[in-house]
Amino acid sequence: MSTDFAYGWYDQDASVAVEHPAETQLFPNRTSQQSTPELEKILAIQPDSFLGWSYRGYVLNQLSAYEAAIASYEQAFQYCTDDYKSWYNYSSALMHLGRCAEAIAGYSKVIALQPGYYRAWYYRGKALYRTGNYMEALVSFERTLELRPQSLKALKHRGYALAKLGCYQEAVTSFDQVLTLLPHNADLWQQRGAALQHLGHFLEALNSFDQALLICPQNSHLWYKRGLVLGCLDQYEEALTSFDRALELQPKDYCAWYNRGIALKKLKAPEAALESFDQALMLQDKNAKVWVIQGLALWQLERTEEALLSLEKALEIQPDDPKAWYSQGCVFFDLQRYEDAANSYIRTLTIEPYHCDGWVALALSAQNMQQYEAAIASYDKALTIQPDNAQVFYQLAYCHLCQGQVEWAKEHLRRAIGLEPDYRSKAQADADLVKLLER
Repeated sequence: MSTDFAYGWYDQDASVAVEHPAETQLFPNRTSQQSTPELEKILAIQPDSFLGWSYRGYVLNQLSAYEAAIASYEQAFQYCTDDYKSWYNYSSALMHLGRCAEAIAGYSKVIALQPGYYRAWYYRGKALYRTGNYMEALVSFERTLELRPQSLKALKHRGYALAKLGCYQEAVTSFDQVLTLLPHNADLWQQRGAALQHLGHFLEALNSFDQALLICPQNSHLWYKRGLVLGCLDQYEEALTSFDRALELQPKDYCAWYNRGIALKKLKAPEAALESFDQALMLQDKNAKVWVIQGLALWQLERTEEALLSLEKALEIQPDDPKAWYSQGCVFFDLQRYEDAANSYIRTLTIEPYHCDGWVALALSAQNMQQYEAAIASYDKALTIQPDNAQVFYQLAYCHLCQGQVEWAKEHLRRAIGLEPDYRSKAQADADLVKLLER
């Protein structure tokens, strides 16, 4: 199964509720707009009226005048600080403005005044989620469900928080509970699919995305996600179809262009893949990952100088990208520029010292420069990472033979053949190594 396809996670629920205060009875037959002038008259006569300032905040909240609503509530709190509904509505206004840290403090005040108020726990959880504090958000959603077990919103957001914490199986359980009651919610099917994808359950994830697309067939992101999971299943033709559909609906989705290119590369269509990578770079030319994959596609087409230019561009953007350095080394090696290749592999290993392929490639570069001691040292490093790597034992046999260390060469060849018997026939075809088999 392919791991080249990338995916993300989204929270699409952005609603915030307000609580109706008792003082709405002041103007029972008026709209919020109609109530405002009379409120101003009352406050002109009674500027220290908590109820007046609090209700003014509520009215302004209803009118989406959140800054003014906050100012009204802050004025009200000068005269009374223990009205939990005012603190709740004040916090809701803060949430609407994205002032989540202040909203968390406000909802915490509500909970201190009214510990069993489930709405405060729920919106506190949402505010915490938005600030990236997923563990505390989960605690708030769990408390909401203790107080109100039937809250589907809390159950859904519990799933979101669990997914952010990497608890994907538990997240799927939450989504499943909500979907039994809301089977036509496309977002839930999508989130369930994303969690299953993280778990490596690609067929189940595909089923979830297909369910979501039955509900929202014009959702480009769903088609994109479907393409990703098909790529993970090595079903590249179908993945390509899904990416094409995503791009019909959203032509400027650079991620879809990028992954479409990967699918084409997997289908051995590097020219077409390059066209997709070019489209991705037209939309997002600061993404090192796209420059790297473009370089690899150019290398596949034996356009090595262009490949090196793409890889250099990737390294300008992200100088600490081990894949870019490793890929550059591979192109240099292909050009028989072994010293340049070795330098690139050394940069790879400086960033990622447990990169086994990097040590093997560095060793092969040294071997081709007849630097056998250096090659042996690098192969030994590779074996500390992958002790059963038959290729490494085979190459070590050759290096030891070149050093005149015949017994060591025989032992390493024996180990290579023991791990992969095909290396016997390979040694038989080698004019030098075949002698070890005859001894």
